[in-house]
Amino acid sequence: MTSYRPERNPLHVIAGTSLVLGVICGTSALLISQCRPKYKPIFLHLIVLSIYHLNEFNSTARFQPTRVHSNSFLITGNKGNKEFLFMQFFAIFERLVSKSSMAYRFFDNAFQFKISKEINWVALCLGLMLAVSGLSIRFQAMKTCGESFSHDIETINRNQELVTTGIYKYSRHPSYLGFWMFAAGCQVYLENWIGLVLNITILSVFFKKRIEFEEWFLVNRIFGDEYLQYRKRVGTWIPFVVVPDIESKDIQR
Repeated sequence: MTSYRPERNPLHVIAGTSLVLGVICGTSALLISQCRPKYKPIFLHLIVLSIYHLNEFNSTARFQPTRVHSNSFLITGNKGNKEFLFMQFFAIFERLVSKSSMAYRFFDNAFQFKISKEINWVALCLGLMLAVSGLSIRFQAMKTCGESFSHDIETINRNQELVTTGIYKYSRHPSYLGFWMFAAGCQVYLENWIGLVLNITILSVFFKKRIEFEEWFLVNRIFGDEYLQYRKRVGTWIPFVVVPDIESKDIQR
């Protein structure tokens, strides 16, 4: 059994992070009912982000207890966290600018196109449904995979079990698929069409490279032909992500 490592789990950091996320979530929920319509999706976004980070830590603590640490919130300390936070600031900035009086006057004068300052309920419902579905898929991926799941790419054979049941019957990288849906959904309910294109482009390139790198190790170092056959049967289903085949002659297991 893996021994508990308290230096990886400073309780004051975990408690403080949970408190801050809870305050952001609760305060945003109160402000939604008080603010003007154009600001409501922003506070909804802060609620969704808080739930995302809390869910990442909670899922890791429940299903990968030997791997959990204070960085499991995925706020800091992991590759890609800074870029993710930057995109969230950009998302809020785009929403504020696109719904500002300056943007309203610009589009009205230049294109005779009036920007609605009211809530687009179609975009709100569609985006929220996409984001929640993505979080649910990611949760199921972490639950089904159990201790075999890791936020870091595995490169060493530790006698892991190849999980092909549950949600892994339908997608071989459901956690990535869930995150893609979550990120895209957030941009939709914010009505950030520039951010949506940027997120889809960045995530598609990122996941393509990550999956190529990860699957090389899964085939050549960890599961061998077992994963290769699984790979042939099950796709990723991540939009715009096309991963080239791995030739069987590369297998060195």
